[in-house]
Amino acid sequence: MEPSLSLQAPAIPAAVPRVRAEIRRFVFEHCAADDQLLLDVALAVTEASANVVRHAYPADPGPLIVSASVEAEALLVRVIDRGVGLFEPTTDPGLGLGMRMLRTTTQDLTIDSSPGAGTTVQLRFPCPPPHKARPPARGA
Repeated sequence: MEPSLSLQAPAIPAAVPRVRAEIRRFVFEHCAADDQLLLDVALAVTEASANVVRHAYPADPGPLIVSASVEAEALLVRVIDRGVGLFEPTTDPGLGLGMRMLRTTTQDLTIDSSPGAGTTVQLRFPCPPPHKARPPARGA
């Protein structure tokens, strides 16, 4: 059975650091991750989760769902919301740098969104099998 992680929290700002910490722990336990991989995964998952908090639910927070699995030496992370989707106009468009950053920190990025039904962002990273225990880098 492949290792997996599943988290669900209200899409509020306080959930983002918890998601980041849990995904870092998962990567550390299941991948031979160097410091750069830990930073890339933490940054990408933080960005995708913060986008859910910021854009998915204009009225009241809904669920922020994050899953991770290791398959064939790849880490797949899905950040899911059940919000308005990418097609709703927003009063807070952001700076437009998030998608570029997601594309540069991942091996592959897939976004699936339906109006009124939410968005799934799938992030793929390399995940060679772990070879030895070491503490994760600080600040990631």
